[in-house]
Amino acid sequence: MTPDTTKNSPLFKPTLILHGGAGNLHKSTLPPPLYKAYEASLLAYLRETHSLLQSGSTALDAATHAVTLMEDDPLFNCARGSVFTSAGTIEMEASVMVSSLLPPSSSCSSQEPIKRGAGVMGLTNIRHPILAAKESLLRTGDGNDGGSMHSQLVGSFVESKAQEWGLEVMPDEWFWTRRRWEEHRRGLEGKVEPVSFSQGTVGCVCLDKWGGIAVATSTGGMTNKWPGRIGDTPTLG
Repeated sequence: MTPDTTKNSPLFKPTLILHGGAGNLHKSTLPPPLYKAYEASLLAYLRETHSLLQSGSTALDAATHAVTLMEDDPLFNCARGSVFTSAGTIEMEASVMVSSLLPPSSSCSSQEPIKRGAGVMGLTNIRHPILAAKESLLRTGDGNDGGSMHSQLVGSFVESKAQEWGLEVMPDEWFWTRRRWEEHRRGLEGKVEPVSFSQGTVGCVCLDKWGGIAVATSTGGMTNKWPGRIGDTPTLG
């Protein structure tokens, strides 16, 4: 069914789910000030993203926007707040998946062929890895629908493509945070921190008023992971 966008009332109620880190993020596992900081950030990002959906944003645009907010917040293990590898470097990953790439006003009777997801990995200087995943979904492959030839991209090539696509690049020091560096150093000394170890991989799920669903997720991976490790965040399937 093709949505009739001329109607005032939406076919679906815009809805979203936002999470600020897969793991044991709870009042009992975090110092009170840190827990309050997480809560305040997430509530602000939730309100902003919900406003986008209410104003007519697609699920893909809203979900990726929510993740960019967390990628800029050093509280979260993604982009600017990413953890370090065992070599003291940062390698970021992200992916998106959608129920449809067809615009709400499309008159196409079939949604195929269509690429439903895209992942990027091994990024070092792209400010928003989630936008690299989004652009990969929309731009690579044959045809205007996004195609299905490049569902996963890695390393320096995708970094250069992201710059061609107009995505912002930041210097190494922009991603450096004392909190993550100290976690890295303690980890190398053999001091295991189960609370910090389990906190990462942010994400957002959105349903827009046309019934489109999108999922966006981004991570810096595990503290002191081997360089070159690819986790489940950018892996489709």
